[in-house]
Amino acid sequence: MSKVDHVLPAFSLSNVEIPVDDDFAWLAALPPVPDWPISAYESHDSDLSIAEKIDMICSDQRYKLPKSFVNFIKNPDLHLRIRSSTACFLEFPNYVVETGGVEHGYLIHFLSDQQWHPNWYLWVNDAGEERVLLSPWIFGFDPDEFRDGDIVRTASDFVSSTPQPEEMQEPTFDAAGLPNLAAMRMTIYAPTFAEFIYRYWIGEEIWFANVGKQPFSPLQQRYLDGFKR
Repeated sequence: MSKVDHVLPAFSLSNVEIPVDDDFAWLAALPPVPDWPISAYESHDSDLSIAEKIDMICSDQRYKLPKSFVNFIKNPDLHLRIRSSTACFLEFPNYVVETGGVEHGYLIHFLSDQQWHPNWYLWVNDAGEERVLLSPWIFGFDPDEFRDGDIVRTASDFVSSTPQPEEMQEPTFDAAGLPNLAAMRMTIYAPTFAEFIYRYWIGEEIWFANVGKQPFSPLQQRYLDGFKR
C-alpha cells in the first residue's frame, strides 16, 4: 500500500468486482458512443501537439507508467467509446509535476472537466505504484493560463500562494522543495488507471440511462447494488 493512502481522502466506490484489463479489450468491443466522447483536446495554450505531449509523458525515464495508461492514451479509438455527461475530455499536460511530501512521485494530468473543475491525474511513485487522483486545482500547465476568459488555478498559484488558502492545511513544500501532494487538494478516485476507466465509463452510462429514462442493464444494476453492500 502506498503511503498516500494514509494521507489522502478516498471516494466511496461500488464494491462490485472490476474487470482489470490493461489492453481494454472489453472497451474495444463496444461501439463508439453516439455523442460526447472524451476524445483528446488540442490545447490552444501549448506549442505541443497531442502526439508530442503523449510522447513526452511516455518517454520520461524518471518514472514507470502503468501499461494500461500507455495503452489507453495512445489509442484514440478507445476514447470514442467513453462519453461524458459533463463534456469531460482528455487533456494532457505541458509538463509532468514532481511531487513530494509523505511520498515522492509524479503527477500527470489526463482528464479535464468542461470548465476545468475538477481535474483527474495519474500519480505514480518511485516503486511504480499508481493512483488516479481528483482535484479542483490544475497542475501541469503553464502559469497565468486563461480559459474562456476566466483565470484558472495553475501550478503557479499553488507555488505562490501566500498566505495559504484555508484548505491548504499541509505544508506547501517538503524539505526537498517539492510540492507536497497532501496540500494539493487531492482525493483518491481509483487505485489503478485500468479500474478508473471502467468505473468512469459505467458511471457515465448509468447517468445517461437514468436521464434518458431507460432501464438499467444487468451490468449497471449490479454496479449500483455494489454501493449498498
